[in-house]
Amino acid sequence: MWPSTHAPASKHGFNGDVFFYRRGLLSYVGYRVGQQGISKNTRLQILDCVFHKNLPRVDSPEYMEEWGDPKTAARLKKLAETLAALIRNAKRRANSNNLSEAISDWEADLKYLYSKYYIDWFDFVWPPNE
Repeated sequence: MWPSTHAPASKHGFNGDVFFYRRGLLSYVGYRVGQQGISKNTRLQILDCVFHKNLPRVDSPEYMEEWGDPKTAARLKKLAETLAALIRNAKRRANSNNLSEAISDWEADLKYLYSKYYIDWFDFVWPPNE
């Protein structure tokens, strides 16, 4: 199953999608969405490079290990789960209407990864993320 972007309200605030690193890998390589974002074509090129290429070290070795090797299920899973978490977290914010363009971009990019890589390349069960 592909990661869900469903974001039910939580009376306890965020539930498990806390991003602990000061600057994430996608931000580091120039991936930006929403009103201050980059073009769709450039975003997709960045996602393709992140999937196919060796990555720069952004943070701890443990963080970089989460990204797996190029062209692997682990790399695709980390990419998809990162985008899905960003979507869920944005939807939970009180001012999520201000993030509607960013949410739309992330959702489009997640669909792109699904159709370009997951469907044709991998045959594993995608973990549910609700």
